[in-house]
Amino acid sequence: PGQDTPDSALRRLIDRTLILEQMNVQQQPVSTPLPQVQKALEQLGREIPECSRYHCDTEKGWESFLQAHDLTPELVDDRWSQRMAILRFIDMRFRAGIRISKQQIADYYSKTLLPALAKAHQPAPPLADVSPRIEEILLQQQVSSLFQDWLGSLRDEGDVRIVDPAYTGDLNLQNGAGSE
Repeated sequence: PGQDTPDSALRRLIDRTLILEQMNVQQQPVSTPLPQVQKALEQLGREIPECSRYHCDTEKGWESFLQAHDLTPELVDDRWSQRMAILRFIDMRFRAGIRISKQQIADYYSKTLLPALAKAHQPAPPLADVSPRIEEILLQQQVSSLFQDWLGSLRDEGDVRIVDPAYTGDLNLQNGAGSE
């Protein structure tokens, strides 16, 4: 509630379009091979709680689940293929240059993890046991920050026009992209 609004969906569509345009400019693939997509969708079907009711582990169950949500297998395959390509692009573009130091891991452990565990009255695992996970968290935070900055610059450079009168004046796109 509050996150899945028409405005937020429109922002996500605009962001996806801007990213796909940049992928094309940089000659990066904007899709993923179908076998990889199907494998990822099988995993997704196991993770969606509502899928158990439809028996998404079968082809007929998956199609019933999609139909109940006004989706087609082709549309889902296409969108998931794009999503996987976008995530691969983001990972390749932003993750490669990031290095997390042992000091950053130790700081996160002492300033973030230990206080959170103490507040929850849980014992703290040894730093060595959680270092790889902390490193991944810090890496993801930095990738996310770099990505958000880059996406903001794409929005600033972009020329987005919204021609649906239902959105005229209602959508406040950040970073200068306007609506018409």
